[in-house]
Amino acid sequence: MKACQLQKLYEQGERYFAWTDLKLANLSEVNLTEAEFWCSNFASGNFSQASFRASNLGKCNLTGATLWRTDLRAANLIKAQLNQAIMIRANLNKVQAQQANFNSADLRLADLRGADLSRADLTKANLSYANLRGANLSGANLSQANLTGADVTDAIFLQACLEDTILERVALPSAIWEELIATVA
Repeated sequence: MKACQLQKLYEQGERYFAWTDLKLANLSEVNLTEAEFWCSNFASGNFSQASFRASNLGKCNLTGATLWRTDLRAANLIKAQLNQAIMIRANLNKVQAQQANFNSADLRLADLRGADLSRADLTKANLSYANLRGANLSGANLSQANLTGADVTDAIFLQACLEDTILERVALPSAIWEELIATVA
């Protein structure tokens, strides 16, 4: 399916687009709120400033996709492939991204407040200055991730892997420091 076809169908009220191939598609600034994209291929596409708010992107391939300033609030990204995705300033507030692959993704300044990233792979991800307030990172792999200046207030790191994680300018309450020390030890 071509991007223009998808956009037209969406404007006509269609919301079900599971298993769609949109590799290399350009859907920047398009509203696709509450759409069903389960298992679709968005690899290397441009979705800058688009809205996928409350959409189902579970098991989607978003490898290398550009999601700059994209609205993904309350979206389902469970088991999605987001490795090497450019997600600078993306809004992932309350996103469900359990077991998602964010390996080497650029999440600088992203809003991940209340996000469920449990068991997600964030190896080498750039989360500098991201807002992770209240995020669940239980069992997540943050090896070699960059959390410089990130806000991790009330974030949960139980059994998270933090090997070689950069934590410069991260203000952590003492309870979280104790949890991190126990995790690293």
